[in-house]
Amino acid sequence: MEFLLSAGNGVHEAIQRVGAPSLGALHKRLQRAGRHDLAERVRRWDREAADYRKAA
Repeated sequence: MEFLLSAGNGVHEAIQRVGAPSLGALHKRLQRAGRHDLAERVRRWDREAADYRKAA
């Protein structure tokens, strides 16, 4: 995930490439892998997406 994001891939493309069905699932995978830094980024994206849906 870190490589995909640093290579300029968008969030949704990176999620598809790692095979995660959702941001929440990806967050759990990253937590289990000990990548709390990336998990926090994913949590922020999930919150931003929820805020965007509410505003629409």
